[in-house]
Amino acid sequence: MNSTFNIEDTIDLEDFDYNFQWSLVNANFSSENGLVCHITMEMVVIREATKAFDRYAVPAICGLGFVGGIVSFLIFVATPFRYLPCSHYLALLAVVDMMFLTTQVVNSLVNHFPSLAWATGSCFYVVYTSYVSSFLSAWFLVLMMMERYVIVCHPFKYSYLCSKRMSIISISLTTILSLIAYSHSFFTLDITNKKSPCVTDPNYIEFLSIFTYADTVVVFVVPFFTIFFLNLRILTAVRKLKKKFKLQNRSLRPGPNRQNKINILTLAQMRSTTLLIWVSSVYIVFYMPSYVVRILALINTHITGPRLCEPLFHVMQQLSQILHLLNYAIDIFLYLATSAVFRKNLKCS
Repeated sequence: MNSTFNIEDTIDLEDFDYNFQWSLVNANFSSENGLVCHITMEMVVIREATKAFDRYAVPAICGLGFVGGIVSFLIFVATPFRYLPCSHYLALLAVVDMMFLTTQVVNSLVNHFPSLAWATGSCFYVVYTSYVSSFLSAWFLVLMMMERYVIVCHPFKYSYLCSKRMSIISISLTTILSLIAYSHSFFTLDITNKKSPCVTDPNYIEFLSIFTYADTVVVFVVPFFTIFFLNLRILTAVRKLKKKFKLQNRSLRPGPNRQNKINILTLAQMRSTTLLIWVSSVYIVFYMPSYVVRILALINTHITGPRLCEPLFHVMQQLSQILHLLNYAIDIFLYLATSAVFRKNLKCS
């Protein structure tokens, strides 16, 4: 089936009837601005699959994320794991992740009970909490990896650069900044719209467009490159350290005191490094698609030539959101897979 339809801004795959044939172009869509869309059977199937995922699998993933978050939090604050330098950041990450998951639970409930969308405060809670938790998740990871970088690359500066007092100040300032920065959610949303209860107030569309660019830079671009750079430096330093110790062990027969100093230094630098590298790397990999799609959406709204195919873009958006959600629910599996200390404390709990 090949047809041509004129569209203005958006295309919804639900508005059209297709005779499905695998691997064939089922419909062509064109618009006045030069947009041409080729809708295939695969795109429609993926769209329907992601809709079903959003409706039924999201609650299950959120439930798994809550269980994992609670268990992880208890391990980080109520077992010997709490004595490791990174434990307070990991505990806060568990809390922030559960905050984000609550917004997804509300969204999922709205799919089953649409009247909840008009419940007092639900719109503000979902938008504001999503903003704040995304910001804190990114920047707590940055702070954690900065601390790890100092431990591994500058161990003798750790005592005054990464003291408990400095960590509390950094965490407090980051949290306060996020709470203030995203307070615009309480006046830029239109909750009186009868058709859709949680849309942008037309008076603030230009402001939110600029804010979205800034938010993308602050929450994704800067943390992405910072974490990438820090991980690279940490891995390079660890590799050099291991090579140095191997050479020392081959060329020297150090006495007990010398050997103990080497072991202590190695333990201080290496403890939890593998876990943190994995957690931060998985974060940027799973988070990247949603922000790439977000940037494409921003670009798409400001160009005058041919624009992105809306149905294809919607499929990309849905898939990226699935990865984004999974990022908040799989941390406990990373802890179990990469940290013997975490597994030991979980087993003993």
